Amino acid sequence: MKKEHLQVVIAGGGSTYTPGIVQAMISSREQFPFSSLILYDIDESRNDDMFEIINYMLKKEKLADKVKLSQTSDPKKRIYWRRFYLLTITSWRYEDA
Repeated sequence: MKKEHLQVVIAGGGSTYTPGIVQAMISSREQFPFSSLILYDIDESRNDDMFEIINYMLKKEKLADKVKLSQTSDPKKRIYWRRFYLLTITSWRYEDA
């Protein structure tokens, strides 16, 4: 049976949890096929950092040409019509604790 390739949004994509989430997705790609990954976070600087890390991970696994990676900090971007969302949202940051 052919599986649909998901378009995934990680809300809170600037989180330090994001690389672990993406590694789990990569490791489970046969059962959880995805062809698009959008990192969304209101903290543009953190999102930029995670974008670079995730881009490196995809290249290392030879998936950079198979998975479209993008990022946004604009809540008005068209992220709402995706089929799968992962949330890593907290109401505080570690440095605030």
